[in-house]
Amino acid sequence: MALPCTLPVVWWNAHHAWASFMRQGGRVLDWQPVRALTFLSELLGGQVGLASGLVFILFVGGCTRLWRRSDAFSALLLCTILCPLAVFVQHALGARVQANWPVLVYPACALAAGVWCPRWWKSAVWLGGVLTLVVMVQAVFAPLRLPVRLDVTLRQMGGWSDFIHTVQIRAAEGYASPAPVLMTENYDLAGEVAFYARGSETVAVEPRWAVFDIPRPACGLQGMLLRPAQEKEAPDPHAFEVLGEASAPVARARRGMVAEWYVMLPVRLRCAPGQAFVRDAASLPVRH
Repeated sequence: MALPCTLPVVWWNAHHAWASFMRQGGRVLDWQPVRALTFLSELLGGQVGLASGLVFILFVGGCTRLWRRSDAFSALLLCTILCPLAVFVQHALGARVQANWPVLVYPACALAAGVWCPRWWKSAVWLGGVLTLVVMVQAVFAPLRLPVRLDVTLRQMGGWSDFIHTVQIRAAEGYASPAPVLMTENYDLAGEVAFYARGSETVAVEPRWAVFDIPRPACGLQGMLLRPAQEKEAPDPHAFEVLGEASAPVARARRGMVAEWYVMLPVRLRCAPGQAFVRDAASLPVRH
């Protein structure tokens, strides 16, 4: 059953330069013994936080029960849990593992918890539900003014709509077109810009775009490159020709609390000799 489920992934990679295999396989060679303990503790703490404390104990207790049993179901379920976790632990020996990556084993862990099923399992579920509700309310309405370094929802989700609207207004200054092209070097920033920048074309420039069947921007296309203000390195000279000075910083904020500052640079896309389109870039769909 696992083989036919995996074949589409293998087929896609075989036709796209083994992109995801190269991306994830490259982590196997990462090794930072000095920071490994930090990465492993972050991985463990992230799971306790995401699952919530008591549900995490249910998961661990359920896996322990599976380990002590000798039936085929327990062995299969334990392999479904431990094999992916082994991959993440190996990754954590050389680089940071994002807390949400291991959630793919949570359904199997929930089944394992059902094997154990202590009397207090309902309390654990209720507590987890309440904590989830608190996090969702904070993410959407932000009733608590947390420090920026602790407010993950502010750093990742806060203020995008107003920020992108301001960016569009600033980018249009001095342009004949009312909606100049917005460019980024970061794939997650590109996603936010493409979603909120209605009517503006968004161009994402990064090597990973080369493996996707998405329209490519033309060589020589001009636009405004949006990047974090703390980024000190110049844009990639193979991809961009800088045409002017950086703009004044623009803040992405929510209720007066600044999540991050950004600047814009007027740029022109560059191509390799003989190419009409930028291979490592994508023109993302325009929303209206």
